[in-house]
Amino acid sequence: MKIKVYEHRGPKFTVKQMYESAKHSGDIGELKNLTFEDYYDLVRMIPYRSDPNIFDKREIVSRPLYSFNAGKLDCKKKGVLIGAYCNAQNPKICFKFCISSERPDGVFHHVFPIVKLNGNWIIADATYQKYFLGKPKPEITKIKVL
Repeated sequence: MKIKVYEHRGPKFTVKQMYESAKHSGDIGELKNLTFEDYYDLVRMIPYRSDPNIFDKREIVSRPLYSFNAGKLDCKKKGVLIGAYCNAQNPKICFKFCISSERPDGVFHHVFPIVKLNGNWIIADATYQKYFLGKPKPEITKIKVL
């Protein structure tokens, strides 16, 4: 699997595809030797781009190798990169994906990983360069761990 494009079936289905893609931890190669903090910053500094409009009502989830070659990534692809790193460190670093909303209607529209470092679960949302490890977005009104 290099890239998957599929009809949007809801956040649970999308997250399931993300867990599958993150299993390809070998795609990150020698980057697995970085500290988690350095790897997180590397992913965070990749520019953000949402899925193209040509895929209206579709989601794109890809393997880490494809994501690194794409140059600009959305929250799903950056989350997969973080998950792949954690899988490469297994069992030292556990992770889970969360879905969140900051919309008044509470509809989930964002996904990000949380990781267990030194016995503590922390937010590892690398979607935008303005985000930092362990710092949640203050606008989030609803979070669910999947």
